Amino acid sequence: DDGVGDSDRDAPFDPFLEGDRVWFWDAETSNDDDPNTYRGIVKTITLNPHDELNNKFEILPLAAEAETMDRRIVRLQRQVVADKGDWTLRFGVGDKVVCDSGDAHVLCTVCQLYPPDFIKRPDCQGEFPVQVPAYKCKKITPDNSVYGYLMAPYDDDDAISKHPQSFRFSVGDRVVFAANKALAMPSRCGRISGWVEGTVSGVDILSRSDFYAAYKCEFQHSGRVATCFIAQDDDSHIAALCSNPRDRLMEAIEQGCDYDHIDAIVKDHDIDVSAFQAIVLARAVEYGNYWALLWLREFVSVDLHTLRDNAGNNILHKVASSPHAARFIQVAGMVENREEQRKIINNFWLHDPTIENMSLFDMMNDAGETMFHILIRRGDTRALDLLLSPRQNGMGFSVLTLAPRNLFSTLIKFSRLMNQIEMARIIEEYQCVHTLYCQVQSLRGSFTKEEQELLKNAVGCDSFSEWQEDDRIKWGTKIVRFCDEWQNSCATMRSRQQRMIEEIVFQLSRFGFHR
Repeated sequence: DDGVGDSDRDAPFDPFLEGDRVWFWDAETSNDDDPNTYRGIVKTITLNPHDELNNKFEILPLAAEAETMDRRIVRLQRQVVADKGDWTLRFGVGDKVVCDSGDAHVLCTVCQLYPPDFIKRPDCQGEFPVQVPAYKCKKITPDNSVYGYLMAPYDDDDAISKHPQSFRFSVGDRVVFAANKALAMPSRCGRISGWVEGTVSGVDILSRSDFYAAYKCEFQHSGRVATCFIAQDDDSHIAALCSNPRDRLMEAIEQGCDYDHIDAIVKDHDIDVSAFQAIVLARAVEYGNYWALLWLREFVSVDLHTLRDNAGNNILHKVASSPHAARFIQVAGMVENREEQRKIINNFWLHDPTIENMSLFDMMNDAGETMFHILIRRGDTRALDLLLSPRQNGMGFSVLTLAPRNLFSTLIKFSRLMNQIEMARIIEEYQCVHTLYCQVQSLRGSFTKEEQELLKNAVGCDSFSEWQEDDRIKWGTKIVRFCDEWQNSCATMRSRQQRMIEEIVFQLSRFGFHR
């Protein structure tokens, strides 16, 4: 969704607002090799009452604020596209990946982030929907010879996935694999469960159109040889035939294997984890394994809320110090944003029950730093982006209710002090989301029959202190858009919140604000 669809074209306001993040193309200053020269923030909009496609924009390129380009403001009439995704991507230029070409899965190297080919076209703003691809990739042979290019439109595993840097097994190795996770299992084998003994017969399988596989395996079934494929090279999919259970447990934690697999290893092999509990805990923190930490809390009774080291770091401080912090945050976000997960899992990082109105998010260590400060100091932009993302893969809507509003101003100053300009921008954008959340909460039950009284209630509350009555269009538009995005992103929204947001949007529509 580019934010300028048919429903928006009927609205009494421009689909872009001041402060929006956008893609644009300026022939004088934009550079194909640097997305921050064609990605920026809308500073002003001059509306064209007769043709919204010819509205005039003043845009601050991200590169200008980072002082990697001279020109501070770009003035454009077209070639402006809404940028509604996360700030960061999973992969960087030079990373080896596997892309789906349609008829096969292809080994590639990322050669460009956010390729601008489409937005360079003069008529791009007039086409719907607009999509700036996530990646441009070089198709390569195993000896790194380039033979073409592919675009990955989205940053998800269906379009692009990580290619293993190495493989644990070679052709001829004896293994066991999880039958329920095997791909292309022959129909004659029926429904097989449990772990099956087999032999690796192929590695790095790229020829299939329907999936990529790390391994092809042969196994015996009813006196005949059968074959199947193993999608991922981790312990929950495949393991050495003769392996030490304790070593398997530690490897599974390192690889990010899930709760059920960790539990199965311990129970199937009767491992006494209490004998080396501290080692398991340290490994789970080091590799950002959310599931392992949850398992330790539930089955070994590790009190994660009260854990502190000698520097006063809680469990989230320690996770933020890990190079795998993004892995932890992404899984935590998945649990928060999926109803089926949230019903059975009470996220252990949300609140410290020993301190009233205190979450582990905003708790400080002895140095006066929260987990946010540690991520900023480390320069882990991806982890911070996921932590504050209000989209389905992020934690943003959970942080809204947990972190105090004044925390973000402090974090912005700290980011700039650390010369982390992109991180400061991420927090600034999230601060706007937090403000809108507070405004929506303030509007609950505030609607009356008269528009002026509604405006008075809205403008008069603390959350609206920076807006005046003549900003009616601005705040009404932003709130409606925020409510829609909240509904679309927060899959676990309670029915009470759902009704409250529907009421706000309905009442605002009476005064000319539409979806």
